[in-house]
Amino acid sequence: MNKKASMDQVDRLLRQLAEAFLTELLDHCDDAEADLLLLEKKFDTDVFNRLFGLVHSIKGSGGTHGFGMITSIGHQFESALIEWQSSPSRDSLPVLLGFVDLLRQAADLLSTGADLTGLKQQLEKLCLDSDQVSKRVLLVESSRIMQQLCQQVLADLAVQVNTFDDGLKALNELLHSRYDCLIIGRQLNSLNGSAVVAAVRESDSPNHNIPVLMLSTDQRQLPDHLNILRLLPRTPALSDVLLIEMERLIKKRPAKEGGKLG
Repeated sequence: MNKKASMDQVDRLLRQLAEAFLTELLDHCDDAEADLLLLEKKFDTDVFNRLFGLVHSIKGSGGTHGFGMITSIGHQFESALIEWQSSPSRDSLPVLLGFVDLLRQAADLLSTGADLTGLKQQLEKLCLDSDQVSKRVLLVESSRIMQQLCQQVLADLAVQVNTFDDGLKALNELLHSRYDCLIIGRQLNSLNGSAVVAAVRESDSPNHNIPVLMLSTDQRQLPDHLNILRLLPRTPALSDVLLIEMERLIKKRPAKEGGKLG
């Protein structure tokens, strides 16, 4: 079997695993909703821990399969649960149930390849309602395997991740939506990473001065005007370096106060 055929087989297997995860996610959402309804009646540590473990697993699996939207929802859901545990209030339960609904919508939309713009807007509103405002990261990488590697690193960080594999589409997103960090491959479909960054630097968009981490097997120095924060190796060693750079960019918000369940 030649190298291309082997890679095609791996890609096909990854797609099958991802599809199975999306199908199972709907059942997990039913379980999460059932636990929230139990907690609404009476706070129980065992039920809470079971729910939190389920959400944590969903978040991690979203990263493994390259579903940035699911990872983002899972992270914000997890953060909201941590805050709610310290001060359980019935007023917060509609917000928590809102995260379950977003996960259901994400599973449906990702299964059909539909546009996620509306879902992203709903997540931003829900994060504001729950006081969970995180850094927004745009990940642009043509390789599904490299996408998944980055997603696994970002899954445990306080970030909301949107993913593109096409340079031109990513540029359009950067010109219209604010982000706190750009992680971008040097070689992309339709428009390479250097061209995307150059266009953003010349624009009057809110991302004009965005911190940029570029992924490349070619470690030669990039032009100064691109103002690249760091050129990262496009190898398995990427995980450690990316984690270090992202932790430098992240600042965590304090938890809010709330009324306890009676």
